[in-house]
Amino acid sequence: MKITTKHGDIESPNFFPIIGWPAGRGEYDRLFQSLKYFQKKLNHSHFLFNFSSFAFGFVIPVSEFNSIFESFKNKDLRNSLIEQTGISKNAAKSLIILLDIGGNRIFNKIVLDNKDVSDIMSYKPYIDAYFDFIKNANVDIYVSFDIGPSYSTRDDTSKKGVKIWHDLSAESKSNINQELLNESIKRKVKGTLLMVPISGANIETFKHHLKELFNKHKPSIDYLAIGGIANQGFKQTNEVLKTIREFLNDKKWNVKVHGLGLGGWKNIPLLVKYGINTCDVATPWRRACTDAVSNMYVPLFDSELNLMQYDNAFSYFEIYDKAWNKIKCNCPFCKDLPIKELQKIYAKADKDKNGKDKHSNEYYEMRVRIFYHNVFQHIALLKKLDSYKEKYGNNFLKKFSKEIKNGKIKKYFGSLC
Repeated sequence: MKITTKHGDIESPNFFPIIGWPAGRGEYDRLFQSLKYFQKKLNHSHFLFNFSSFAFGFVIPVSEFNSIFESFKNKDLRNSLIEQTGISKNAAKSLIILLDIGGNRIFNKIVLDNKDVSDIMSYKPYIDAYFDFIKNANVDIYVSFDIGPSYSTRDDTSKKGVKIWHDLSAESKSNINQELLNESIKRKVKGTLLMVPISGANIETFKHHLKELFNKHKPSIDYLAIGGIANQGFKQTNEVLKTIREFLNDKKWNVKVHGLGLGGWKNIPLLVKYGINTCDVATPWRRACTDAVSNMYVPLFDSELNLMQYDNAFSYFEIYDKAWNKIKCNCPFCKDLPIKELQKIYAKADKDKNGKDKHSNEYYEMRVRIFYHNVFQHIALLKKLDSYKEKYGNNFLKKFSKEIKNGKIKKYFGSLC
């Protein structure tokens, strides 16, 4: 199945690498400068950008929310990136952009400002800013304005936000997001695909949410986005995906479906099983580019999607770990620069900082290359399992698990059969 956007087609199933997770400017600059290389290696041009990252200064730093459009007001986002990041024109123009709202950060900002989170007017400045941004940025797919707390509680604001959200009545939460959805539909941008999040505290609330969207908004919805279950474990994730697929089949609703945060390797088999079109996860970027020392995946696949049979595949090890002495990788990126060479460059660049304010270009380049290596394994797993499903039907997971010789991957896939 192909997903058609105004800047090109996306083969399904597929993975959206996230651009917008907090990191240093050095990593972002090297990422954009080398994006053409990534696109060429994997024939992959679709990425998820996060609006709140722009708004609160993670990608293009700004001092105040009210000035977020100073750098890219009335501009195509691709042109802004060309001007500010060093990305090549060809790489920028070929981007297929999925824009997520990042509603948890906006919710936390409203909490921080001591505004009433149950009053739709507290969200109005952000609603206006979001849709002005979408209209000008020329994105391909955007997530409807949806709000909620942070999944993690790493600071006092997010902890306070989680408590406030949990203390709200179910009716208040539903009313807020229903009003926000109405605004999103009213302001729908022509030629751009609208992706609407679906969530629930349990299976029954998921079913209720699905029915409401189908009965009230079906003509306006191009894409559903399953949210809020990324950390719920196998049983809950399986039940939610099964429920959604059965509902869509029963109603003959041929809507596209995205897994928000569901692109981890343990979830990918379930996404393929239930025909979920696309997914994302921040982990490859976070482990490569925001950890103090970059972490790299032990590969499951080589560049031709052959199994590499390492016991600890899909485990992350720091780039300095001795485990890499026994691991080889010939993914499209490690074929160009073997892990041992990457380690040497990374270590020298890290050591050479010597109290300077920032690392050298080589240091950031190696961190971004590790990100590319990590992303490839997610894309490879999706492609491999989809090819097995096409060939073996409902027995595809059983067949795949038999071909894995050992380790946690075999055990996990065996448990799915």
